[in-house]
Amino acid sequence: MSKVDLSNLKVVRTNPKDADSTNLVIYRNEVEIGYGHLNNRSNWAHILLDQENQELEDYLVESIENRTIRIE
Repeated sequence: MSKVDLSNLKVVRTNPKDADSTNLVIYRNEVEIGYGHLNNRSNWAHILLDQENQELEDYLVESIENRTIRIE
């Protein structure tokens, strides 16, 4: 997997999805590029990007679950 430039990526928590999960919105250069959610109990993340980019989706899921990307 190639290195992803984190300086222009932002993951933002929004409203609760349910009792265990929080909705997320993904931004690149301040433009919304996708959304998803994080299950706080199982630590499982699910991300969907507006444009197909499996490598970035996989990177975001792994980074969110491992807490290597900041969630605002």
